[in-house]
Amino acid sequence: MSGAPIGEAVGVLFVTCRALAYWIAILAAAVTVVCVVVVAGVAWAIRRAWRGLAGPQADEQAPQAPELIPNPTKPTAPSWVRDDHERKAA
Repeated sequence: MSGAPIGEAVGVLFVTCRALAYWIAILAAAVTVVCVVVVAGVAWAIRRAWRGLAGPQADEQAPQAPELIPNPTKPTAPSWVRDDHERKAA
């Protein structure tokens, strides 16, 4: 046995493994892109479905929040202060 056939076999094995690694990397990238597109599509479909279940008025109505901040059109002073001020003005 000479060294040439073994060296040639190692060379062929190296080229084959490198080509296989490239194919695996390309397939992994393609599968990743497909998975991201599928997840985005499912999320979009779920969002559309929930909007459809909520009805068309859901987008038009503002959420009902408690009035924690006083409204400037309403009197903000306690009633006894307002009563004193009204008595003095009269």
